[in-house]
Amino acid sequence: MTHVNQENRTRSIKHRATSLIAASALSLTLTPSIALAEGASDAQAQQPAQAFEANESGSASENQSIDQTDASEAPEEGIAADANHAQDPEPSTSEQRLSDEPTPLSMPVARIAGGAEFATFDEAVAAAPDGSTIELLADATTTGLNLSKNLTIDGGSAKHSLAFADKGIALWGKSLTLKNMNVTMNGVESTPYTAEWNWSSICAGANSSITLDNASLSLDGSGTAGNTHAIYLCQNDKLNLQNASTLSIKNYAQDALEWDGGNGGYNLNITGGSTYLSDHNRSGIVGTFYATIDASTVKVVNSTGNGSNGTYYAIKNGSKVAFDNNGAWGMSAWRIDMTGNSSLSAVNNAYSGVWTRVLNLDSSCALTVEKNGTKGTAAQNAGITFFGNGTYKSEIAQGAQVAIKNNAGCGIATKQTACNLTIGSATITNNGTGAVNANGTGAQKGGGIYNMGTLALGPSVEICNNHASIAGDDLYSEAGKAVTQFDKTGTGWILDDCEEAIDSWYHDPQENRWNAHPEAEESAHVITKAEGKIEGELALKAAHGLAVEYQYVGEFPAEAQKLETETGLQTLPYYAAIQGTVPGWTFDGCYTD
Repeated sequence: MTHVNQENRTRSIKHRATSLIAASALSLTLTPSIALAEGASDAQAQQPAQAFEANESGSASENQSIDQTDASEAPEEGIAADANHAQDPEPSTSEQRLSDEPTPLSMPVARIAGGAEFATFDEAVAAAPDGSTIELLADATTTGLNLSKNLTIDGGSAKHSLAFADKGIALWGKSLTLKNMNVTMNGVESTPYTAEWNWSSICAGANSSITLDNASLSLDGSGTAGNTHAIYLCQNDKLNLQNASTLSIKNYAQDALEWDGGNGGYNLNITGGSTYLSDHNRSGIVGTFYATIDASTVKVVNSTGNGSNGTYYAIKNGSKVAFDNNGAWGMSAWRIDMTGNSSLSAVNNAYSGVWTRVLNLDSSCALTVEKNGTKGTAAQNAGITFFGNGTYKSEIAQGAQVAIKNNAGCGIATKQTACNLTIGSATITNNGTGAVNANGTGAQKGGGIYNMGTLALGPSVEICNNHASIAGDDLYSEAGKAVTQFDKTGTGWILDDCEEAIDSWYHDPQENRWNAHPEAEESAHVITKAEGKIEGELALKAAHGLAVEYQYVGEFPAEAQKLETETGLQTLPYYAAIQGTVPGWTFDGCYTD
C-alpha cells in the first residue's frame, strides 16, 4: 500500500507543478498561475500554464480533476517565487486525500472487515489484528497460516475459495474460523512451523479451536511423505463442523484426525447438517475424542488401519454414521450412545465392525453390522466385540432396528465378566461360518452370541442360523460368572440347514452337538432347553426336535385311527405314541426303519 506522508507533501506538490509546465500538449488548458518549484524564474512565473498529458499514474481523468483543483488554489500574481522568499501554499482538499489515502487496488483479494484492502490474502493475514475478520473479495491462495491470534476468514455470499499452495496451518492456542468458503489443501505435508510440526498438514497447540461454519475443507494427502498426518490436535482442542459444513480428508498414509495422547479434553462437534468424511487414510479418528454428531453425517471408509480408536460417540437427531470397509477394526470406541432416529453401519471391516465398552440405542435407532471379520482371527472377527465396563450397563432398547448378519465370527462377543448387555430387539443370523473371511476362519463358540458377562435377551430378539465349530451355534456362555437370560424361540423361525420350522432351544455342547438328522453311524442328539435365566456354562441352538412318522404294514382296519407324525421329540427321554386297540384286531407294535 502506497501512502504520501505529511512531511513530503510540499515537495510532491512542487514536483507536480513543474511537471505540468514541462508537459506536452493535451486538449485541456489551465489559465491560472501555478506555484513553481524552487529556483523557477520570474519569466516562468509569468508564463500561462501549458497543456498537459496524463500524470505519472497514466490516468488523464484523475490528472484533470486533481490539477484543476491545484490551479484554482494557486497564489495570486505578484507573490515572490524565488528560492529565499517563496512560501508553500496550504494543501488543497485533493492533495490531502492523495497524501493520506492508500493507492487504490485494481483487483483486491482480501479486506480486513471495516478496514483496508489487500492485493494478497497473506498480506491481509499479516496486517489483521487479533480477533478480526478477513473478508475474501475473490478466490485466493496462501503459502500457509502460522497463527498466534484469533482469526475469522469469511468467503462471503460468493463462497470464495482459499487454496493452500505450500504449507498448511499451525495454530497456537487460538481460534480459527473458516466461514462461507471452500478451502483446499492438496499435497501439503507440513505446517509453516517446520522446526517441529513438519509431518502434518494441520497442527493445533493446546487450547486451540478450528471451526468450519457453512464451509468446506478438503485435504488430499496424495503424493505426501509416508509419515504425514492430516489434522493433529493437542489438549483441550476443539474441531467444530457446523451449519452444513464439510470436512473431507483423503489419501493420507497416517491418520485423518489424531490426538497427542494426553489426558485433556479433545472435542469433535459435527452439527447442523454437517459432514465428516475420511476416505483411504490410515485411520479416520484416533484418540479419546468426545465426538458429538448431531443431525449430521460421518463416513469413515477404506482406512488401511482402524476406522477409529477410543472415542466417545454421542450420535443423535437423525445422524447417519458409517464405518465401512476399513483395514482393521471398524468403529473402535470407548462408548457409543445413539438417540433420535440415528443410524450406524459397520460393514465389511477386516476385524470387528464395532468394538466398544458401552453401547446404548434407544427404540428409534438403527444398527447394521454385517460381513465383518474379512481378515481377522477367531478372536478378532466378531460383528460386535463388546468389552463392557464395571460402572456402566448397556442396552439396545426394544424397537430398535438391529441387524447383525453374515459376520465371519460371532455376531456379538462379550469379552469379560464386567460386561452387562441387554438386547430388547435384534436379528442375529448367519454369523460364524467364516464365509467372508479370507482364511475361512469362523466362530468357535457362540456363533450368534458368545457371553462372558451378564446378558439378557428380550422376546423380540431373533437369533438363529448361526454356526460355531466347537459349541453353541447360536448362544454360548462360559462357565463361571456368566449369566444368561433368554426367551422362547419365535414363531416363524426356519432352520436353514433343513428348511424345517424351529420349535425350541436345544442343547448344543461340544461333546454332543445338536443333531436331528444323523447320517450313517451317527447318533441323534436332541435335548430341549427351556427358556429362563441360567448361570454358568450354556451352549444352545435354536432348532427342532426329532420327527417320527408312523407307517403301517398289511391291512389297516377302516375304523382304526392312524397315528399322526410326531415332531419335536427328544432322544432323552425317549418317547413314542401308542397305537390304540381295535376290536377284532391285534396291533403288533412299532418297528424302527
